Amino acid sequence: MVLWLVRHNVALSNHKTFSKAINVYPLAENLLTIQTMPIPIVESDYFSIYFTEEFKLFEQFWYASSQQMTEADYKRLHYAWVQKLIENKYNIQYFYLDNRANHFVISKELQQWHAQHIAIPVLNHLPNPDKVKVAMVVSEDFVSQLSIEHTVNTHQDFNQVTYYFTNPKEAQNWLLKQD
Repeated sequence: MVLWLVRHNVALSNHKTFSKAINVYPLAENLLTIQTMPIPIVESDYFSIYFTEEFKLFEQFWYASSQQMTEADYKRLHYAWVQKLIENKYNIQYFYLDNRANHFVISKELQQWHAQHIAIPVLNHLPNPDKVKVAMVVSEDFVSQLSIEHTVNTHQDFNQVTYYFTNPKEAQNWLLKQD
């Protein structure tokens, strides 16, 4: 598990806190069971996506190299994870989207494509779309951030459950807080 954290440039302290928030053993003690291991859905030069079945948790981590991503890359990679969601019937309830290193600017046309080919199919294939919560940790790049917010706003169903954070710990705490 520590290799996963180092490979994906995720701070151990953040995941240690996250682990405590979801009542599993702290990562620093290497006591996680195999059930808590995230399943890789997409791993690319631009972002990685994981699913942890035990917690119904979808995590997406963007990388600075996303600045080099093309719209074709974006479509291909997002379509790939949606197909895996459909094929594997992932029961996602919580989306943790870490966009701090996201430098990809999403055009208006791509925002519309995302709403039609990503957001709608995802909601249609989740067993409980009305229980979905999305915590988005935002990028410091203002232009990228605006395009991300506009993409989410293009599909109204996500707006009711999406909150933006600049602090990953706050996002994690909100996301997994019992309602």
